[in-house]
Amino acid sequence: MKYGSTLFLFILSLVTAGIYFLYIQPMAEEKKIMEDFEKRFFRAETSDIEFIKLDAGRGPVTIVQKESVWRITEPAQYRPDTGVIKKIFRTLSDGRLIKVVGDKDEMERFGFDRTWVVLALGYKGSIDVLRIAGENPSSTGNYAYAERLGKIFLVNKELAVNLNLKPYDLREKRFFLFEPEALGRIRIRKREEMVELVREDGAWRMISPEVWPGSSDDIKGLIDVLHTQKASAFSPWEEELGNLPEHLSVELFDTADKSIGNYDVYFWGTEWNKGTLIHNPGSKEAARTRREFWTLLNGDHTRFMYRNLFIIYPETILNLSLLSGHDRYLIENRDNIWLLNGRPVAGEKIMKLMNILNSWKAVKLVKEDRSPGREQFKIEVTTSEGTKKVVVSDFNMDHEISGSKMFIPKEPGGPETKKIDYWYSRATDLKSGAVVSSIDIEEIINEVKNLHE
Repeated sequence: MKYGSTLFLFILSLVTAGIYFLYIQPMAEEKKIMEDFEKRFFRAETSDIEFIKLDAGRGPVTIVQKESVWRITEPAQYRPDTGVIKKIFRTLSDGRLIKVVGDKDEMERFGFDRTWVVLALGYKGSIDVLRIAGENPSSTGNYAYAERLGKIFLVNKELAVNLNLKPYDLREKRFFLFEPEALGRIRIRKREEMVELVREDGAWRMISPEVWPGSSDDIKGLIDVLHTQKASAFSPWEEELGNLPEHLSVELFDTADKSIGNYDVYFWGTEWNKGTLIHNPGSKEAARTRREFWTLLNGDHTRFMYRNLFIIYPETILNLSLLSGHDRYLIENRDNIWLLNGRPVAGEKIMKLMNILNSWKAVKLVKEDRSPGREQFKIEVTTSEGTKKVVVSDFNMDHEISGSKMFIPKEPGGPETKKIDYWYSRATDLKSGAVVSSIDIEEIINEVKNLHE
């Protein structure tokens, strides 16, 4: 009996030892390895990382952190795209280690003869390298080899996808780095004129080639483009490109009148691989961007000037008359009761019409000071402060407008188009002649006609 008990205990100890060495110990070791991997790659403190080196098969890019500022040092000195840097760290922090699948001597079996991405993180005097290969057969993840651990892991697919970045992806692609509220001056030098816009007491105005209040909406649009415009490609600068006939320069200044940046801008061509060329004087490379950037900077300077045809305060209006061909309309304000041709009109409809009139802008201003000629459309507003009017003649101004603005779809997204006509106009609130579009006039007429509906 005693012998049997001893034998049973001996067998039990062997089974227990077997379970420990075959299952428990390997599982504990695997857990430790996985924790070590996650600590090195997925849980590293951003502030502790001294550099990132990333190679997705298009050449290595090294990004160094010094005093919390990141800088690309390889293949050349560039500003990095901080948004992409944040995305890298977000990808790492969201990374998932699925399991350990093999050792170093099994790399060929797991497809590491073709590595997708090599990531190196340097921190606290050490370097950890992670090589990411293709997907596993069930496409649930990608194989990754950690060099210092000597192990092959299965990681989430998003890790491989989000780290597959080209050198272009990693560098800053914007031309001007500034905060819009810190901008104080914009200077565009063209062949025949210099356009200069300045911010004074919170408002923008033009000081060259004309002195005139700025169009806040259009200048805001210009600032938005300058703030967000990006290079679509980079290439070595060739001196002969500086001889392109169509060129200008743009320089930005902060509110202390310190230069933020200066670029030469060239129209290179209409081909898909040309467009607009941007070059920072002295730089060994150029950047390419969309043709629309050239069109904006090289366009008529009056687009940045105040072009509103009216400033109307509804509470001051006594009456408003409108003439369109043979149709005449008279809107009157009798003790805050609005009438159209003697019939009452809802106040909210009048307010909507006033908003349309106050937002009515000339397409462009022209220096021609001609007689309006035969009137085809006229608005005259009498207020407690005086009389204002806009007179639109039948003198066609299509020659002042780009052909691309001559037609619009009859229906949104539809194939059929209708022509827009452009007419000469004079307005009390504008110092020069103006070009107005038939579309804007149609909107005003339709709104007046709908007042009684």
